[in-house]
Amino acid sequence: MAAPNFANRTLYHGDNLAVLRGMNSGTVQLIATDPPFNKNRDFHSTPDSLAAGAGFQDRWSWERDVHQTAPPVRTDDAEPAASNIKVKVSFPEPPGPKLSRDQMFAILIEQYGIVCQGCDRKFDDPLYLELDHNTPRSDGGLKHISNRCLLCSPCNRIKSNILTLSGLRRENRRRGRMAGQMAAAAG
Repeated sequence: MAAPNFANRTLYHGDNLAVLRGMNSGTVQLIATDPPFNKNRDFHSTPDSLAAGAGFQDRWSWERDVHQTAPPVRTDDAEPAASNIKVKVSFPEPPGPKLSRDQMFAILIEQYGIVCQGCDRKFDDPLYLELDHNTPRSDGGLKHISNRCLLCSPCNRIKSNILTLSGLRRENRRRGRMAGQMAAAAG
């Protein structure tokens, strides 16, 4: 295992990907990001969690704590850090005519009705629905209609660019936010 090529408890200002790619392989056990930062609070894990007893202080000062603004430079001959992590592969858009957002919206309304594909709620006006990507663009999702879905605003906020449509539906079932679950709870 290579030696760390960065100081512990260092804040970097810049592109996360450049910083992570600059770190030597096997030198980091965990990186957690969850903005907003610097809440001036102490955080502790719950006693029943796997990290029981762990905690951290979210207090820092830009002038005092930021030691380095350029990403680290690897010194481990670019050894693969985690061979089991999939590298994003870009796929070309399928051939055929390019559809506008309005055209895709109209086709999906015709295909699925005025229904949120994330929670199955029915609406009386399509203005309540937003056109989104099933697989986020940041994860290599296509701009093609085969990768588009209609979501209500709350579902679109939950999904963000983190979940796929199936991940959003799982999360909504877990939270009891599916249309059938909400109707059963109300009745």
